[in-house]
Amino acid sequence: MARSPAESSRAFHPPRHSYPKRRGASLPAALQGGCAALLLAAPGFLFAGPYAPGAGQAGSTAIHRGDARFTAWASRAAAYQPGANVLPQWRDTAKCLGRAGDDPLHITCLGDGGSITLSFPGFVHDGPGPDFAVFENGFGDSFLELAWVEVSADGVNFVRFPNHSLTPSPVPSFGGMDPTNVSGLGSKYRQPYGEPYDLADVGLTSVSHVRLVDVVGDGTARDSENRVIYDPYPSDQSAGFDLDAVGVLNLRAWRSEQVAAVDPAGLNAFAFAHLPDGRFLLGGQGKLWRQNAWGAAAKTALGTGGVEFDPSFLAVRDATSALLGAGGGFFGDTGVHTFDPTAAAASLTAAPLAEMQNYSGVWWRH
Repeated sequence: MARSPAESSRAFHPPRHSYPKRRGASLPAALQGGCAALLLAAPGFLFAGPYAPGAGQAGSTAIHRGDARFTAWASRAAAYQPGANVLPQWRDTAKCLGRAGDDPLHITCLGDGGSITLSFPGFVHDGPGPDFAVFENGFGDSFLELAWVEVSADGVNFVRFPNHSLTPSPVPSFGGMDPTNVSGLGSKYRQPYGEPYDLADVGLTSVSHVRLVDVVGDGTARDSENRVIYDPYPSDQSAGFDLDAVGVLNLRAWRSEQVAAVDPAGLNAFAFAHLPDGRFLLGGQGKLWRQNAWGAAAKTALGTGGVEFDPSFLAVRDATSALLGAGGGFFGDTGVHTFDPTAAAASLTAAPLAEMQNYSGVWWRH
């Protein structure tokens, strides 16, 4: 879509920001001169911060989309909450799935303060070097739009990566930024390069989901050290972080595991829940287990205090508080029992919180 100056002068120019703010998208005539000045000035931009510089420069951490280390790409948008100031044509979540590309229009726009949660054909594992990379559609080393990067082992509880911003003052809509003043905020690299992330930085060994949350660059957002985060602001119609792709360098395939076998001579029921760190809490006929590590086959049996049950449900409030719905069978107890899943010797409370049977679920009221 790039045009010569002569061609641009004859082209139709859409309303301001009705397209992603990137190379290959025509700008209104009133802004073309300013954008050209920015792009011409970019090579001479004085980069003096402590973090990695732009793609292709010494010390850069940028990873090209064609890097052979990529083994998988995001395959599903598990959740999408577009923020303000984004038109419907930029809300297609299919455009941020699969391999990163070269087309600056093939993106999913988050909008101001919006978010998207992605999943993968397996789970991202903490292996050698970086584990995944985030790609935006930036058209230069100094035009950056930022987002917080978060990960989860269960799709519910998320941990945010450390992030740093030393940009000293507000940035106008098409203003330039020093990439050496920014780290851990989406992708600070031009298309088709991604910014890498290592799960060791958040203390996790495996995750199932990656979430991007747009940073509104008006000075209200803060980084991990409570410093103001600025990025180009304001913008409309395609505001916020423009996600191209998320690529995985360390992937583990999903696997199935037999937890319990059907006993033809007895009553059979099975229930499970996730602990906050993603591990399974499992229940079978008269038995409770806690998964030893996320993704691991080993599990630890928990004490049941002599309560006989066919579990109708398990529910977890936090790491030390859980509920069991004890169906009771023909001769066992019925009711809702509390227990602490952190201790191997944990026992169900002797007296149920409620005595009932044939219920199928529960939720916590905070």
